[in-house]
Amino acid sequence: MNFKKVRNLAASFLLFAFTLTAPGVAHAEDLRLPSPETTAAAETSTVPWPALDDAGALLQREMVPALQTSSVSNLVEPQVLSSTYTSATTAIVNALANMAPSVSLTTYGIPRAEIGELFFSILNDHPEFFYVKGSISYTIDSVKGTIKTLVPSYTKTADQVASMRYLFEEEVTKALSVITPGMTDVEKALAIHDYLILNTRYDMNSTILPDSYNAYGVLVDNLAVCNGYALAYKYLMENRLGIPTELVVSNAMNHAWNLITIGGQNYHVDVTWDDPVWDRLGNVGHDYFLLSDAAISAGTNPHYSWTVAGTAPSTTYDNMFWKNVDSRFVVDSGNWYYMSTAGKLMKYSAINGTQTTVYTLPSGSYKSGVSLKLDEKNGKLFFHTDSSILSMNKDGSGLSTAFVPSAGLGAIQGLAFLDGALKYTQRSSYYTNSWENLYEAPVVTAPPVTGVQYRTHIQNIGWQAFKANGETSGTSGLSLRLEGIEIRLGNMPNLGIRYSTHVQDYGWQGYVQDGAVSGTVGQAKRLEAIKIELTGADKDKYDIFYRVHVQNLGWLDWAKNGHAAGSAGYSYRLEAIEIKILEKGQGSSLPQTNSYTSFYGDGLTNYSTHVQDFGWQSTVTDGAVSGTTGLSKRLEGITLKLGSSLPYGSVVYSTHVQDYGWMGEVTDGSLSGTTGQAKRLEAIRIRLTGTVAEQYDIYYRVHAENFGWMGWAKNGQDAGTAGYSYRLEAIQICLVPKGAPAPGSTANAFTAKVLK
Repeated sequence: MNFKKVRNLAASFLLFAFTLTAPGVAHAEDLRLPSPETTAAAETSTVPWPALDDAGALLQREMVPALQTSSVSNLVEPQVLSSTYTSATTAIVNALANMAPSVSLTTYGIPRAEIGELFFSILNDHPEFFYVKGSISYTIDSVKGTIKTLVPSYTKTADQVASMRYLFEEEVTKALSVITPGMTDVEKALAIHDYLILNTRYDMNSTILPDSYNAYGVLVDNLAVCNGYALAYKYLMENRLGIPTELVVSNAMNHAWNLITIGGQNYHVDVTWDDPVWDRLGNVGHDYFLLSDAAISAGTNPHYSWTVAGTAPSTTYDNMFWKNVDSRFVVDSGNWYYMSTAGKLMKYSAINGTQTTVYTLPSGSYKSGVSLKLDEKNGKLFFHTDSSILSMNKDGSGLSTAFVPSAGLGAIQGLAFLDGALKYTQRSSYYTNSWENLYEAPVVTAPPVTGVQYRTHIQNIGWQAFKANGETSGTSGLSLRLEGIEIRLGNMPNLGIRYSTHVQDYGWQGYVQDGAVSGTVGQAKRLEAIKIELTGADKDKYDIFYRVHVQNLGWLDWAKNGHAAGSAGYSYRLEAIEIKILEKGQGSSLPQTNSYTSFYGDGLTNYSTHVQDFGWQSTVTDGAVSGTTGLSKRLEGITLKLGSSLPYGSVVYSTHVQDYGWMGEVTDGSLSGTTGQAKRLEAIRIRLTGTVAEQYDIYYRVHAENFGWMGWAKNGQDAGTAGYSYRLEAIQICLVPKGAPAPGSTANAFTAKVLK
C-alpha cells in the first residue's frame, strides 16, 4: 500500500473531527467522505460542467465551496513495516466484510494519527463496503499511543446488507456482461464507461440520497454523484477486471474521478462529466475518456488541483475521434460501432485504425447535428430516426423497422436497452432540462427460450428475474430464504410442468402448473423442499432434473421427475434452485444420491398395523415386517402412506375383513379394517396412482395363519386367503422401480378355498 498516496487523499478529501478524551478511552474520528457534492441552496455556486448538449449550449452542474480539511502536517507518515500494515488491512477488511462490531489492532502498532488514513484507504479500495460509515471510534494504548480496538459503524442492519449484497452482485454481473472474450484493456475501459453512463442518472434531488455517494447507488439505484460513479468504475475495472484504477480527488472542485493504468501508462477517466445533466437516454459522452494530465487540465472547463499518486503524461488518446461521439460504442471483435451526428452508423477498426460507414440515414429523417443513439441486443444494432426505431446486422445487412411509436409525442431522441427492455424517449423539444419520460418498445430481440424458465421470490428482495436451463435462481451465502417459485416451459408445445413445494408451517402444498406461484408471498414463510415433474404428450421423452441449495447443507444432489429435493423436519430454508430438462438418458452423469433428507426417517412406504391385544404398532418402512409371527395374533387394521420424497400420486388400498368382506378403498394414511371389533384381516390389495405409478411397482406380501409367508403380490393384486377364515398376522410392503425384479418369489401370493 502506498501510504504517501493515502495520506494525500485523506488530506485533500476528509474532514477530521477529533474528540480528545483521557488516555486509554475511546476516541472518534468523523471521516464523512461522501459529500463533495451537495445541493444546499445557500452554499451553491454555478460552475460550468464541460459537456455540450445537443443545441451546443453549455450544461451546468451545481457545486459547493471547498470542504474544510485537515492539513498534511496533521497526518504523520507511518513508521512501520508495510507488511504490518498489510496484515492490519486484512484484519480490518475481514471485519468489515463480516460486519463485525469491532476489530482488535493491538498487535499492529498503528499510531493514532494514521488510523484515519488507513481506514479511508480501505473504503476507497473496497467499494463493495457501501454499508460502512465514513466514521470510526477506537481505543488507544495510553502508553504507546497506538490503536488497540477499531469500532466501525454501519448504515444498515445485517439482514438489509445481505439482500443489498445480493442485488449489488446481480448488477455487477449485468455490468460485466458487456465484457467479451478478446477485448483489450482500452475496450474494457470503454465498455464499462459506457455501461455506467447508460444506466445511471446524476442525482439532481434537492437532498442527495446517501447511497448516491457509493457504488451501490450507481449499480443498484442507478442514481449517483461523482463519488459514486468513481467508486463503481474503480470496483468494476480494478476489483473485478484486474485493471489498476484509482480515485482522483480535487477538493477545490469538490469532484472525484479515476486514474486508470493501461499498457503501463496512466490516463484520466471522468465518467461523471461524460454523463449529461439532465439525463438523456442513450447519450454517452467521451470528452473525458483516457486523457493525459495536460489534456484534462486544459480547455474551457479544466480539471485542477487534484490529488493522486502518479501522473498521466501520455497523450496517446488525447485527440481520438471518440471525443466527438455522444452515442454508446458497441464493441465486437475489434470493431467499434457508433452513431455520428451526421446520421451515419459508423464502424471503427481498433486493429488498423480505419473507419467505414455501415449505413447512412435518409436525408431529412433526423435533426442534423443532433446526437443519435445506438444500442445492441443479441447481435443486432438498434438506432433511430426522428420517427422510427431501426435494427440492422453488424455487417450492414438485414435493415428493418423494429418499431414506430405514435407521432403525437414528438421526435425520438434516445434509446437504450435497460434490464433487457428497449426503452426510448420522445419529446416535442430537443432541449428540455428535466427528467425524460421513458417508453418501452415492444421489440422481440431473440427467439423464445427453449426449455424450462423459473423465478423465485426471495426474502427481502422479492421476485428475481427469470432464469433458464440450469441457471441459479436464488442466493447462496446470504442466508436468505426462498418463499415462492414460478416455473414454466418455453417453446416446448407438447410438454407441461407441475410442481409442489413444502412450506414452513404448512407442509406440502397442492400441485400447481405452468407458471403459477407455489409457496407464499408476503407471509415470511420459507420453502423447505420441492417436487417438479413434466406432463403432456412428450413427457416420456425427457427427464426434468433439479437441485436445491439448503441452509446448513449447501447444494444437494439432483432430484428428477417428481422426487423431492430439499429437507423435511429440520426447519432448513431453501436458498437457491437450478432446473434443467434433458432428453431421456442424458442425465446419467449427474449425482443423484443425496437430493433429499428427512428428519423423520421417511421411507418410500410407511405403514402401521393394529394387532390383536397389542394395538397400533410403530410405523415401519420399505419392506420391514409390521405385525407378529409365531404369536397367533391377528391383524385388525392397517394404515399406509407414501414417502414425502416420491413424485405426485397416491397409494390406494382395501382389506378383506372377517364377516364384512372387501372394504371400500382408502388412500394415503387412512384406516382400512377395524379397531375395537375383534375382526381379523384376511387379505389385502394395494395399488398406486399418478406419476408414482408410472415410476414404481408396489409389492406386498402377508404372513397368513397356517400358511406362513406367502408370495409377493403387486399393483392391486390380492394377497392373503379367502374362504379359510385364516387371519393375517404380518405384512411387508415396498416400492420397486418400474419393471425391476420383484423382491422375492411371486408364487402363491393369494389362495382361495374352493367350495364343493
